[in-house]
Amino acid sequence: MNNIKAKADGNMKNNKLEKSGKIKSGNNKTRNNKTGKNKKKKTGISGGFAKGLVTIAVFALLVLGLTLLCIRGYRFGRAVFLEEGGEESPGRDVTLVVEAGDSVKDVAAKLKELNVIKDETVFVVQVKLYEGDFIPGTYELNTSSSAEDVIETLSEEPATEE
Repeated sequence: MNNIKAKADGNMKNNKLEKSGKIKSGNNKTRNNKTGKNKKKKTGISGGFAKGLVTIAVFALLVLGLTLLCIRGYRFGRAVFLEEGGEESPGRDVTLVVEAGDSVKDVAAKLKELNVIKDETVFVVQVKLYEGDFIPGTYELNTSSSAEDVIETLSEEPATEE
């Protein structure tokens, strides 16, 4: 009787240890307590594979997004610091009228329309970088002038007043 009780106590201890994860049973089956039948455990390989695939896809999209962002940033920075005039040299002379209420964006739109600059947003950033302060008046500009030259010209007193 003592042998049976000792064996039962040993099985109970093993079952508790298996459930707690401290030891593993020798097979891949668990006992369903309600029906008393053995069930095969799911290994989760397909779930792990799908999770890994999703992780790789998210990482790839993140790398792609960062790459595109870097390319756009590089192009924008290049345009800000290396932008040439709207046309190649020798260009043509145009007349620009800056009125008293014109904002930097208004002046940029006029310059874009006259083909003095290529990009209004880049010009607005350049005005801030070169600390341009436009003075109202009529200006003669060349379409091949750099943005820095245009900003400098518009920040000086014009040759003719309105």
